[in-house]
Parts: sequence; structure tokens; C-alpha cells
Amino acid sequence: SLYCLWRARLMFVITDILGRPIGFSGRKIYGDTKDRKYVNSPESKIFHKSRVLFAASVAKNQAHDDKEIFVVEGQFDVLAMQMIGKDNTVASSGTAFTIEQANLMRRLVGENGRIIFAFDADEPGQHAAERTLCNLPAIQSQAYAAKTQDKDPSDMFRDSPDALKTQMANSQPLWKHVLKWMVSKYDMGTDDGRKAFMVDFKKVYVKITDTYIADSIIR
Repeated sequence: SLYCLWRARLMFVITDILGRPIGFSGRKIYGDTKDRKYVNSPESKIFHKSRVLFAASVAKNQAHDDKEIFVVEGQFDVLAMQMIGKDNTVASSGTAFTIEQANLMRRLVGENGRIIFAFDADEPGQHAAERTLCNLPAIQSQAYAAKTQDKDPSDMFRDSPDALKTQMANSQPLWKHVLKWMVSKYDMGTDDGRKAFMVDFKKVYVKITDTYIADSIIR
């Protein structure tokens, strides 16, 4: 039998950098709690999820002018950021950030621009921050992390738009954000804690290709 792929979902149009529709993303609004929060169009000749950033066609002008782009996880987060004047915001549409997406963001802000990620404050969000730092060497020197609360931007906006503005105005280099999180996981006052930290630290350090960042992390 046939059924609607996006049943019980709020629909978003996904466009290419020129604003041409190439796919859809559906956000669950009711139904089985086991259903995925977002469902995207299947891969096709014109839609490749790993190469697309949601709202890039809207974000590109302000990103170019401000030399800054914000990166969030979902479409509702993009809308919340736009409501506080941050049209230079994109989302990954539910996939881990890829080299193609990193190169696109770098083109939008230039070689000296800032790419500011708003990762969730929970453990999966922090693991995503670590993966982004390790797997995208092309933007290691340009990547920053906003100091988010235990809420995503859309939830923060509902509570207080001004608080969201303040959070997005405070960011730190992504490598420093990741390092602080790694240190917080261990009891650095014990030998066992320091040893466990060093094992974890080495996995990240060997992926750092920027010499300035590598030196800074060691210091």
C-alpha cells in the first residue's frame, strides 16, 4: 500500500545556494514517538544531503558581509536565529557535517571569517563538536562554538530572545570548547583521571593539522 513519506510532519523546502528547490525536510509534529524527528527527501541527482546546508541561499549575503556564519542542527533553530536578526544561519539537516559543507561555509565567509557552531550542551552535542574539530581540518582555525545552555536555539528563543542573542554573542574557538569538555569528564586530581584524559586527548590531538592550534592546545 502507498502512504505519505512525510505524514504528520511540518514541511520545509530545501534549496540550493541559488534558492532553487531541490528537496524537502519534514519535522514531526505528532505521531509515534519512535519516529525520526526529521525525514529528508531521498538522495537524487539534484539532492545530496552531505553537500547541502539548509537556508544557505538566505544566509549567504549576511554571511559575506559580516564574515560570520552560524551553524545549528535543525530548521526550527534556523527560524529562531532569523527572528533575532541572524539571517546568516544554516543547518545540516540532520547529518554530521561534511567536508563539502565545510568548504561551502568557508566560501561564504572567506578565509578569515568565523564559522560559529551552536552544538547542543548534552553529551551527543559535545561529541558532535569533537567530531567536527577532528574531521574538518579545512576550518579548524575558523571554527568557533557558541556557549549554549542546555537548550537548543529554538527553545531558548521561546524562553527569551534576548538570552539567545547574548548566548550567540559569546563564543570561543572550537578547539578550546572541546578541550574544556574533555577535561571536565575526568578527575584531573588523580593519576587515573589524568591517564584516562591523556588517552582521550591523544585521539583528538593527532587530528589537529593547524600548527597554531596544536601549540595552543599543548600550552
